Amino acid sequence: MKPTIQELAQQLTGKVIVAELNVDQNPFIKEKYQVNHYPTVLIFSRGIEVKRLIGTQSSSILLDALEAAKIVDDGIGIER
Repeated sequence: MKPTIQELAQQLTGKVIVAELNVDQNPFIKEKYQVNHYPTVLIFSRGIEVKRLIGTQSSSILLDALEAAKIVDDGIGIER
């Protein structure tokens, strides 16, 4: 899933911030956000979690989640 996230991050440069965190090295974050399955993608808007995706996801599903959360609009011209 990492290549999918990296590709999407590159396509959305300047529109979203993408960060990766190893929860085994950051147990406080794992506990705070109750991450119990891997991979887990958390989508935040203004510091608030607005969407959680668990398991491997396609770039289309990730982009749909960003659009549904109003993080990006659907007219951004990304190839699906």
